[in-house]
Amino acid sequence: MRAIAKPLNRLTGSLYEPIPYALLRAPSLSLDDYLSLTDMMRVLMDPQQADLADPRRIRIREAISIASPSFIRSLDLRRHRQSSDLARKLLRYLIRMSSRPVPFGLFAGVALTTFGERTDLRIGSSPAERCARPDMDWLWRLVQDLEGKIEIRRELRLCANGSALVRAGRAMITEALKLPAGMAASAGVSIRATDAVLAALQATQTYLPYRAVIRDLTTKLRAGDDQVETLITSLWQYDFIRTDLRPPFTTEDPARYVLQRLAGIPAALEAAATLKNMLERSKGHAAPSGAECQSLQQAADTASDEHSAASTRRGAPALQIDAAIPLDGSQVSRSVADEAARAAELLLRMTVYPAGLPHVAAFRQHFIQRYGHDRQVPLIELLDPNFGLGTHWQAELAELNEPAAGFDEDCQSERSKNLLDLACRALRDRTQVLELKPDLLAALETWRPAPKNAPPSLDLSVLVAAACAADIDAGKFQIVVGPGGWASAAGRFVGRFADLLGKHGNEVVQMVARGEEANSPDTLWAELICVPRQSRLSNVAIRPAIRRYEIALDTTPGVDEAHVIRPDDLVVGIRDDRFYLRWVVRDREVRICSGHMLAPSHLSRLGRFLAEVSQDGFPWLHMFYWGPAELFPYLPRLQSGRIVLRPAQWRLRLDELGDSQILGDSAGFHQALAKCRARLGIPRHVYLGLSSERLLLDLEDAQQADELRWELEHSDDPGGIVVQEVIPAIDQAWLQGPRGKYVSEFVVSLVRRPEASESAEGLPPAEAVQMPAVPPRRSNLQRLRPPGTEWLYLKIYCGRDFQDDVLYRLREFGEKAIASAMAADWFFLRYTDPEDHLRIRFRGNPERMASDLMPLLSAWATSLVEDDLCLRFSYETYERELERYGGPEGLAISESIFSADSRAVVAFLHLLGRNPENRMLVSALSTDDFLGALGISGEARIRVYRALAPGHEGGTGFRKHGKFLRQAFEDGNAAALHEIEAITAAFEARRHDIVPLGLRLASLSQSGALTREISDIYASFVHLHLNRLLGASPRDERPICGMLRRLHQGLAMTRIEPGSDQPGK
Repeated sequence: MRAIAKPLNRLTGSLYEPIPYALLRAPSLSLDDYLSLTDMMRVLMDPQQADLADPRRIRIREAISIASPSFIRSLDLRRHRQSSDLARKLLRYLIRMSSRPVPFGLFAGVALTTFGERTDLRIGSSPAERCARPDMDWLWRLVQDLEGKIEIRRELRLCANGSALVRAGRAMITEALKLPAGMAASAGVSIRATDAVLAALQATQTYLPYRAVIRDLTTKLRAGDDQVETLITSLWQYDFIRTDLRPPFTTEDPARYVLQRLAGIPAALEAAATLKNMLERSKGHAAPSGAECQSLQQAADTASDEHSAASTRRGAPALQIDAAIPLDGSQVSRSVADEAARAAELLLRMTVYPAGLPHVAAFRQHFIQRYGHDRQVPLIELLDPNFGLGTHWQAELAELNEPAAGFDEDCQSERSKNLLDLACRALRDRTQVLELKPDLLAALETWRPAPKNAPPSLDLSVLVAAACAADIDAGKFQIVVGPGGWASAAGRFVGRFADLLGKHGNEVVQMVARGEEANSPDTLWAELICVPRQSRLSNVAIRPAIRRYEIALDTTPGVDEAHVIRPDDLVVGIRDDRFYLRWVVRDREVRICSGHMLAPSHLSRLGRFLAEVSQDGFPWLHMFYWGPAELFPYLPRLQSGRIVLRPAQWRLRLDELGDSQILGDSAGFHQALAKCRARLGIPRHVYLGLSSERLLLDLEDAQQADELRWELEHSDDPGGIVVQEVIPAIDQAWLQGPRGKYVSEFVVSLVRRPEASESAEGLPPAEAVQMPAVPPRRSNLQRLRPPGTEWLYLKIYCGRDFQDDVLYRLREFGEKAIASAMAADWFFLRYTDPEDHLRIRFRGNPERMASDLMPLLSAWATSLVEDDLCLRFSYETYERELERYGGPEGLAISESIFSADSRAVVAFLHLLGRNPENRMLVSALSTDDFLGALGISGEARIRVYRALAPGHEGGTGFRKHGKFLRQAFEDGNAAALHEIEAITAAFEARRHDIVPLGLRLASLSQSGALTREISDIYASFVHLHLNRLLGASPRDERPICGMLRRLHQGLAMTRIEPGSDQPGK
């Protein structure tokens, strides 16, 4: 392998830059072997006709024996129930081994290739290198039983489970990793949080030797060793405390880690000897042969008998084996990488999830409804079903199989119409290839390329169709997006095989990591380590430690303690309509990485949330989706230039061939299939299925066509079964090897280019994002104010068209409440959850409000029901937004500002009428007068308006009304509104109340007493002011803020500073 190459030259205008390496995946047998399947079947089914020394036969039997020892025994002993079943399974093994490039044991392998000027890649004739290690399921079960022995546990280190939540006198774990249940995620665990339990959890916040923990607790609790050991054992059994015998996943060899931890423990000598024996017999890349594998399997079974509980599965695979492809040349034309980068961008532009995964977005809405936009919630509390939104997260995961639109319904509807039209025309005209031209791309586009909203990196698998390597260099090739070969983070495919690929594999994943981190230097990139619910899947989650930080759930981290992020030290917030994670220990934002191909659906609920939350708000990469046309009987190939985004496909149902009786008639089925192929244009060679597990079939071969018959017979999908065209076609397999041409697939890793400056889009340079300070956890009563406290909170459910009528009545009631001292203040806002309603909050003496105000308020609300202005009303607990307004002092001032603004709005709201333009203009004047009263200068106002309307909003309105607004501010607002005295009077009254409040708030900001930037608080004031005037939708505020931004930018050029009673802030 040559030295690491320099990065490729950048592609003009492309979002992504391919790294100079790709992962080659190829089957062990060639396509020439596939074309001679009949001969291979005969020699394998009948040993008397076989050359027992044939290397190909030996290789096939060895691969199958490792994948399924029981099948080889059946093949040798003919003890299968039906020889046809045996032949069918063997046929599938052979097809897989000669046509499917997905790595699996010795069926297919991997190699690292480079991109360069010319293609010289060729599979070599030397034996394939292999990497073998003890199977993770076998290893976990061994760890389970060894960890359960007190004599061994006393020699290990202990650490508290970072997923535990202590509240209301209980210690709780939502999902405990129940080792005796076979590593499955069990139901939650809840125990009393006694002083002893709390002391034990506190003493094990970091990994400490068992004996040191016992000594510490005997002193603190004044208890005997036996009592403390009983406590620790109980906490270990319920998963509140864990040992460090559980191996890290970011290591080359988890079994060797376990062996090292067992070293020197007398009670573990026998187990260590067994493990050492297995490691020595399978170490390195000279992995065992099939016979040696059987010997190792016997050793594993012996170890299971001697060291494992009865729950351990005897005969379970003891080894995980991967194969490396030998190469005689390693370079592929870099034009392949260029096309892969373009293909990834095209797929992103047409994704059905342009804003991320729908279930995460739905959960985000639950978060906003519960906590608002500005609160940071501890991660463990958030996902707890009792104190957070754990039940909502579980519900969203449970509904993943339900159809969900990932983007705006209007866009979806228009896109659906376009897709249906394209599919109908293709079906009618027998269109074979649909070219994705610019106008069609625009019609199907759901996401516009933008660096700041693009995933930091991607993996995309492609197949290259060409007659020969020379044609690739000449540009005479196509790339085909591989089935299921993509990931929304680069390096995952290589990371899975990094140990097999050696030094260069590690260098590649390091290259990807450094490229990602360069785009977000202020973010901590942390590797998520999570044990899957099925422990054998851990085999595909072992990868090198390439990140400095790790979040280890359920097992031991692979980095030092200083770089371990405990989940109970993470908080979750929302910024720019997406989730973010923050580590309170370092006060830094954290982005989650997973350098492997294990799907988040296999993780615990906490692990899945962490794996998916960092993808929130980014477009999701996946194959092109035909939407409502997916069930069409025929769909054409979709391509763009040299890129095939999705092959042509046919959907076969039984009624296309005849009735169900034809499935029992082989000859009749083949005749019906031939007629169906002629009618529908189905080619001779097809892929059965859409996933990476698809099967290459020759429909003119009786045995292979019977596979189609078998699938139709056993399918329970009413939509039938899907076959796709074979592209690259068999004659387009260009990769040469010792037995002819091979199917090949390349996984190209792409890293997002450094972000373009916003000034390139006509906007000023972006300001640094100010993260809210992480506040201390506050008392529930400081945040929650139920009826009976100084706050009384009423919800009035009424339609939008009647809200102004209700507010007109509220003005009179509010004045009387204050005049009679039943309340000191009140304010309102409009809301939807999902029903439209008004939220009205009174502040005053708790006793007066409970005894006097509440009965009168209930009677007033009842009168609204009687007059059909209100559907119903209810009293609620007021959950104060402490974080949004900078803490308790900032919120108290803000609530007074809300009250002054509410009184002003209800004083003139009834005068605005139903004319939208009148409301918009008065709202604009009122908003700017409001900020002026707070003492905000023109430049500061521009920043506030830009935060609320960062794009091109307001341009149309300003072109129409800009002259009026400019005249109004040059003459003063009062002059512009001289015909409406009530409005100007309301403005003046509000200014009188707000000016001193604005000074107090500015003083808190200058002294550092606020936990949030004051400009963000001002933006929240504007949002709520426009909410009171216009309604609950933020879409209504953007045009107004856009107009005001343009106004003040123009005024700034002429040095006009309107409407400010105080120096600018």
